[in-house]
Amino acid sequence: MSIPLNIAEGAVDTDAQFNRYLQMAWNSSKECVVCSTIAKRQGFITEEDDKDARVKLVELAKMTVSLQKISQ
Repeated sequence: MSIPLNIAEGAVDTDAQFNRYLQMAWNSSKECVVCSTIAKRQGFITEEDDKDARVKLVELAKMTVSLQKISQ
């Protein structure tokens, strides 16, 4: 939830602030990778679920970086 919430919060501010919030969203995507690993190791999700989450998180991180480039 922190990824879209950071983007939404920053979208109503200046470009500089928006970029700051986009950086926080990117950082959150990296935190989610760790959360997925922990969930897998604890047996809450399967290996396949972890891999799927990682693919989606990489895509989100790429979209966030692209949005940063556009808004600079």
